[in-house]
Amino acid sequence: MAFKAFLNSLEGVPEEWHTAYRKLEGESAGYQLDVEAVGGWTLEDVGALRRSYENEAERRREAASNLKGWEGLGVPLADVTAGLTELEELRRIDPEKEAEKLAQKKLEAGIEEVRTSANKEIETRDGRITRLTKALEDRLVVDVAREALAKHGGSEALLMPHIERQVKIEWGDDDTPIVKVLNDQGSPRMKDVKTGALMGIEDLVLSMKETKDYGGAFSGAGAAGGGAGGSGESSPAGGAGDSGEPKHRNDFPSNKEKAAWINKNGHDKFLSLPMPPKETPTKTRG
Repeated sequence: MAFKAFLNSLEGVPEEWHTAYRKLEGESAGYQLDVEAVGGWTLEDVGALRRSYENEAERRREAASNLKGWEGLGVPLADVTAGLTELEELRRIDPEKEAEKLAQKKLEAGIEEVRTSANKEIETRDGRITRLTKALEDRLVVDVAREALAKHGGSEALLMPHIERQVKIEWGDDDTPIVKVLNDQGSPRMKDVKTGALMGIEDLVLSMKETKDYGGAFSGAGAAGGGAGGSGESSPAGGAGDSGEPKHRNDFPSNKEKAAWINKNGHDKFLSLPMPPKETPTKTRG
C-alpha cells in the first residue's frame, strides 16, 4: 500500500501510520508525509511553484506578443517608451496654468527688456549731462579766470590751479549756476560786507595780486630783466646765485622763465623762496 503525500485528515489512516505524517498550519493546513531528503530527493508542495511558473510563462507570452507588435511599427522600443512618457507628462499638464506661466514669462521678459533699455538711456543721458555740466563749469570758471588773468597780467600756468581750488559752482533751486569764491573754511568770501556782495572770480584775481604769495606771478609785480631798472644786472637782493638758482622770488628775467622754473621745481619750492629785502634809502648830505 502506497503512502499519500498529503492528507487533509488522518481519519481512516491506521493509527500506527500517524507518526509518518507531520501536521501543517496556515493555508496548507493538513498532514504531510514526513520524508527525509536524500541525494536531492525530497517531498515538497509544488503547487505554488507551478502557479508561479505558469504566471511567469503568461507574462512572457504577453511580453513577446507586445514586442512583436512594436517591431511591426518599425520604431525602436526606447523611442516608443520615451514618447509614451512625454505623452503622459503632456496629459498631466493643465492648459490654463501653463498659459498663465507662459504669459508671466513673456511679461517678465518684456519688463526686463524695458528696464535694460531705460537704464541704457539713463546712462547715456547722465553722461551727456556730466559732459555739459563740465563744459559749463569750465566756461564759468576757467574761461572767466583766464580773461581776468589776461586783463590784470597774471600767469595762467601759475595761478589757475589756485583759482580753481578756491572756486565752487553751486546750483540754485531753478538750476541756475552760482559761482562762489570760498575761504579756507569753505565759506563764501565777501567783496563788500556792508552790501553783502560776494566776491567774484575777477575780485579773487585782484586780491591774489595784492598778496606776497601770489603777487610775484603778475607782470609788473617784480623787477624785469633781473633788476629794478631792467638793465639786466642782478637785483638789489643779489640776483641768482652762482649756481643759477634764484635766491628770491623776483630773481627771474620774465614771468615765462618764472613759470618754467616753477613747473620744473614745484610751486611749494617757489613759495619757500624769500621775498627780496626792501632797499634802505641812502641819505645824502646837503
